[in-house]
Amino acid sequence: MVAFPRSDLFTLCNVASCSFWPMMRQEMSRSANGRTQGKDLGDPLWEGAFTTAPMPIAQAGEIEMALLSLHGVVHSFEAHDVRRPFPLAHQDGNFDDVSLIHDFGTDHKSLRLSGLPQGFTLSIGDYLAFDYGAEPNRALHRVTTPAVAGAGGITPLFEVFPHILPGAAVGASVTLKRASCIMQLKPGLQPPVAAGMINQTLTFSGTQLIL
Repeated sequence: MVAFPRSDLFTLCNVASCSFWPMMRQEMSRSANGRTQGKDLGDPLWEGAFTTAPMPIAQAGEIEMALLSLHGVVHSFEAHDVRRPFPLAHQDGNFDDVSLIHDFGTDHKSLRLSGLPQGFTLSIGDYLAFDYGAEPNRALHRVTTPAVAGAGGITPLFEVFPHILPGAAVGASVTLKRASCIMQLKPGLQPPVAAGMINQTLTFSGTQLIL
């Protein structure tokens, strides 16, 4: 049986191009006197678009059927920013991915991690993910201010984007390797594009799913 969210899409293909960016749910209006006002309508959602490297048509069936198994928007999959799969200071991925949330700041946008090797560095733009809430949901954040783990394996408080949502808990396991969110495919999955009936590419895109 296929389990959802699917976690294998990015092992079934090589991604040659990728966009990964938050969709800001906002609106802007102007009053009668010309004053511009902006309003948040909700927390941002991550969006991703991915195009595979050319692959032999004979070997493309697995990724094709993995995408079709999602039945469009019905089922979900794990997605990460393939441009930044590991923390910048540890790009070889050679570390134990066993950190935990130690505590949170009072500003709803900062936290500390524990369980890291002394000197482990989180750089601006690194990703981290953790599950939260009863469903559960998957939170995906980018590091806004850098942090280095001290002798006890605990980082100082550092800021992340977006803000931390209610339900995030102290002690939750944190993923730093290929930190992902849960996405649904956007409607209108594009069919494979074959070149010379030898190689083909696939393009798919998704939006973060919050239950």
